[in-house]
Amino acid sequence: KAPTPDLAAVIGDLCVGLGESDAAEPYFRMVEQIERAAWANGPRQPHVLARFLIDHDRSPSEALALAEEAARARRDIFTMDVLASAYWKAGRLDDARQVAEAALATGTRDARIVWHAAEIRAAQGDLAGAGELLQRIPSTDGIADLHVRAGIRALHTRLTRT
Repeated sequence: KAPTPDLAAVIGDLCVGLGESDAAEPYFRMVEQIERAAWANGPRQPHVLARFLIDHDRSPSEALALAEEAARARRDIFTMDVLASAYWKAGRLDDARQVAEAALATGTRDARIVWHAAEIRAAQGDLAGAGELLQRIPSTDGIADLHVRAGIRALHTRLTRT
């Protein structure tokens, strides 16, 4: 009955997965609109919008600013993953690696966090390290997030081709 950013993002990701990127765009705009509107009526949650922007390659400079804002207020592994990913997308690979490694040091098995850390290692040229991290994710079949699942599979394919 009421749209949510998560639902809009999932529908957009489904459209992309079906090869209908044009159909995804209104849903992706809806994610941003809903999240920004929520800030007017409640607490800002910059990590939520930053994660969406990063994962969907939208407005990298804004995503980085939001991730850094979030990290000043929260230091949980999910916020650190958002910050690491924002650094990665901004080309700040040493900063990305440092933050991602701190998140991994908790022993997390969260597929998104492990995938992002593997992407960062691969971007630094540490293909063996990226492959080792991907081995922590036994199967992508059980991953409900289509974006994460596709990203893991794409990285795995890139690593096995080299």
